[in-house]
Amino acid sequence: MNFKRVARQQLRRVGSSLPPSVKSSARRSLDLLPDELSARVRRAVLPAQARGGEDNVSQLLSVPPALVGTTYSKHEVLPMLALENSVLRQRLTAALDELDTLRESEVQYSGTLSAGPDPEEPEGPTPEELADDYLSGQTLRPGAPRHLVIANDYPDLGREYGNGFVHRRLLHYIDSGIDVDVVLAAPSQERRIYTFDGVRVLVGHGPEIAAVLSRQEYRSVSVHFLNALMWRHLVPFLPDLDLHVFLHGYECDRWIRRVFNFGKGTDLERGIDRTLALQRFWRDVVRHPHGPASFIFVSEWWRRAVTDDMGLVFPATRSRIVHNFIDTELFNYVPKDEGQRYKLLWVRNAGSRKYGNDIAVKVLQRLAKGPHWNRIEATIIGDGKYFHEFEDALGHHPNVTIQRRFVSQDDVAALHKDHGIFLVPSRLDSQGVSRDEAMSSGLIPVTNAVTAIPEFVDEDCAILAGDEEVDALVQGLNRVLSHPELFTRMSRAASERAQRQCGAEATVRRELELMGLTEPTKGNRRR
Repeated sequence: MNFKRVARQQLRRVGSSLPPSVKSSARRSLDLLPDELSARVRRAVLPAQARGGEDNVSQLLSVPPALVGTTYSKHEVLPMLALENSVLRQRLTAALDELDTLRESEVQYSGTLSAGPDPEEPEGPTPEELADDYLSGQTLRPGAPRHLVIANDYPDLGREYGNGFVHRRLLHYIDSGIDVDVVLAAPSQERRIYTFDGVRVLVGHGPEIAAVLSRQEYRSVSVHFLNALMWRHLVPFLPDLDLHVFLHGYECDRWIRRVFNFGKGTDLERGIDRTLALQRFWRDVVRHPHGPASFIFVSEWWRRAVTDDMGLVFPATRSRIVHNFIDTELFNYVPKDEGQRYKLLWVRNAGSRKYGNDIAVKVLQRLAKGPHWNRIEATIIGDGKYFHEFEDALGHHPNVTIQRRFVSQDDVAALHKDHGIFLVPSRLDSQGVSRDEAMSSGLIPVTNAVTAIPEFVDEDCAILAGDEEVDALVQGLNRVLSHPELFTRMSRAASERAQRQCGAEATVRRELELMGLTEPTKGNRRR
């Protein structure tokens, strides 16, 4: 990749919105950049996978201070770059805001000259007709509070992993006497109505949100994975809406959090572009005069991370920490037999490097060379972009069962009963729901003490290692495999911690109170 050429292309993309002084300064800087330095920049900032080099994630963005300048001390480089980045980002944001205003004015001016073609009508029923069909088909209980949930995805047959943690909490809402409606803003899916596990779901492309809100009043509304499409259709209703936004991860993170997924320079560029767009989006959400009544973060670390990533402070009076709910009845604890310490389980989507499937592969490969391998039985179930790595590296072992499929939560709970140790290495987790579900069932998690994970585990209930560490995970596993009494003790401790920290009383009961679903208020009105 020619760094200067790409940089010039980026400059041209935003050039029309930049002040002339900024454009000329940026061009001069690019022209002065030596080719040798371009190569150094490429080596320093691009993922190793894109260069065909080493694949240690911890080395992906190792930038020596000398790259910036040979006369700066290491104590000067970071504050210098941080301050300059802050000023440049403010300039860019102001320029992009001005560009948006100009575009809106152009659209309004064009509209006064010509109405233009009618917008394309969606195939099938209109959003209003779909909303009518959905609302008329809901079963309601006399006097029950009514709550609307908006999300980007939801489980379905064959797609059981689609925000399954949202589904578990909604089942608890319903069991608590709340009538729940679910509307998805999912442009990539077919517009329709379906039922999953007793919950009716309206799948729309965005306008269905407004159609439902204009026809039905709700005690409150919650949103999972808020995005610009959802927000656009919520804004007209905000003055009268008691809105609560859950922040889980992907919808509000910075590109650096997922650099391990970047395979080439264009991935990096798209990641940075996406970050800039998200930062502006969340700024508008937080600053809106009728914005959400609460921002609910799933961990304290994630609250701090989103503040860093989005470059803004969420109002303390409207920020809450509520962990994702773990259904401790489904994932109930049954004391483990000592022999189950040899039964290892990995059940996850291998579609992202954040889930550390490559770390799990290395752990199993090293266990295969150790003293316990002949007694170990490993079960690996999932799918996704990197799942083949399990098949390629471990498929020849007779004691390793590999199944490429997704499983329902009932099936996962059944698998928990048959296993004692849960392989769940990670590079990024705002919480780690699958880990906590396994812990609730009494499985000992094998994971990395990174990001939010230390808020939910410790060495009394988990086998832990640092970032990217494989040997420490293997050593911890061998210790538990060699001491059955330690396995029994840690299994019980894992269940107790997960049930105490993420059971109903600590999570969904707090959510219901926060959203006004345990008090006698009516309608969409803000409290």
